Amino acid sequence: MVGLSVVISSTCLAAKNESRPVLAYDYKPLMSIEAKKPSGIFVDFFNIIAKEMDLDIEVNFLPAARAIYQTSIEEQNILLSTRLIQTEELKKKFIFIKILEFRGTLNGYKERVSKLKSLKDLKGMTLVYFRGNTFSKRFAELYEMKALPVNSVDQEIKMVSKKRANFNLCVVDNCYIRVKSLPGNRLKDFDFETFEVAKSYLEVMLKKTPKNRELAKKIEAAYRSPNVQKQFDEYFKEYSKTYPTGLSWKHLLDGPLIEEFN
Repeated sequence: MVGLSVVISSTCLAAKNESRPVLAYDYKPLMSIEAKKPSGIFVDFFNIIAKEMDLDIEVNFLPAARAIYQTSIEEQNILLSTRLIQTEELKKKFIFIKILEFRGTLNGYKERVSKLKSLKDLKGMTLVYFRGNTFSKRFAELYEMKALPVNSVDQEIKMVSKKRANFNLCVVDNCYIRVKSLPGNRLKDFDFETFEVAKSYLEVMLKKTPKNRELAKKIEAAYRSPNVQKQFDEYFKEYSKTYPTGLSWKHLLDGPLIEEFN
């Protein structure tokens, strides 16, 4: 995850409205800041959910680490996050509400990806990853890769493009955006779709408290409402015209959405 975080502070426009601050770190196209305004899939989705809950919001900024820390100590904060940042320590502090399923993939030059018959062939190669991404670190250990930590997701892409690392892990659409921004538009040289390495979720995270357990139920109820689901469907029809199909959308209505680890 990168160094800036979006802080969406809610303000109560009417006495009857519930008001809570919402935080999200930058991870295009899932979450980002554009012209000092929140944007991206998850920000848009939470806006839809917030309207269903009569929640009013405004935008401020925080570093990512501070945003996570503030949420861990302040009951009123709501954090928008991805499953890949979960650690055992975070599991002890937060309640998670699943919103959107996505898939993580292996990213690298096509010439390298094409030589892989399976992920076992990664042994001895270098995986670059953002320091806060414990999933990538464990992945490197599992496949006996050389782990190269850096300070941002953008640095991951640059290290791969300069061939100082063989691969990084990403969400397909995130890699698409970041590789497309490289000088000379190098999209045709990269492969970030062949090897799926994980299924994960965009999640709402709350500090573990009795009050937030009740809030989690309200968020889940709003998410499950026909009105919100209809808007999500319409959103994805437009989204698919712009980006690859790396984000696999499905209604997460059959199983439990709220997870609270012991």
